Amino acid sequence: MLEARNISVKIGSAELLHDVSFEVSPGEVVAIVGPNGAGKSTLLKALSGLIKPVSGEVLLENKAIKNWPRLELAQRRAVLSQKIELALPFTALEVVVLGRAPYRKTYNHQENLALALDAMRQSGTEQFAERSYTSLSGGEQQRVHLARVLIQIWRQQDTARTEERYLLLDEPTSSLDLAHQHTTLEVAKRTAAEGVGVVAVLHDLNLAAMYADRIYLMKDGLIDSSGAVEDVLQGDILERVFDLPLSVSRHPTRPCLQVVAT
Repeated sequence: MLEARNISVKIGSAELLHDVSFEVSPGEVVAIVGPNGAGKSTLLKALSGLIKPVSGEVLLENKAIKNWPRLELAQRRAVLSQKIELALPFTALEVVVLGRAPYRKTYNHQENLALALDAMRQSGTEQFAERSYTSLSGGEQQRVHLARVLIQIWRQQDTARTEERYLLLDEPTSSLDLAHQHTTLEVAKRTAAEGVGVVAVLHDLNLAAMYADRIYLMKDGLIDSSGAVEDVLQGDILERVFDLPLSVSRHPTRPCLQVVAT
């Protein structure tokens, strides 16, 4: 399990998270939702070990994340950040292969290339393999980085290696068109089905309703509500958090809820 226990995060005098607890287990997709400035990305960064709480702790398999060796941590969790600046003259395939850096001593180059191309097929970017990364659109670049973080936690068939793995996605659909939003979250769902714990910061409540197993709803650096999708996506709860009249009903064609502004 990857968990935060009563963590608080401050930058200067500003408290971005206050006494927040969170957990995700292998095999599930957990969505973090809430209005702008709620602390969603800050929580994801704390879970990844990129920022340190001023109080509380983040644990991976009951061991403080700050105590994990960097190489081992990189093999256990991968992070798709919200903004990635990369201006190097790499092809898209070369960018994806960067995700295999934690395995440079255990996998050969041909094995890593095969994994990279497989990940690019899943993210719908195989056709860009030999294209200059900087020539791609923002959405195309985002999907290339999805492939990169996928192979960071992928293994070849090796039943002796059963350690927990986690994929942390910060607004993975923000630059994508409608079709690729669903493709990306379908990849996340398949990845969870393979035993990986997936955490996704999402702004679209309907995408969370379709793809998440559980939801954490945040406001002002606090967890307002958490639990099963149908327990959190309730009209009165959402109206209180988003300060907007919202209607929640059954989706007409999918076995999930849908949220509509009224």
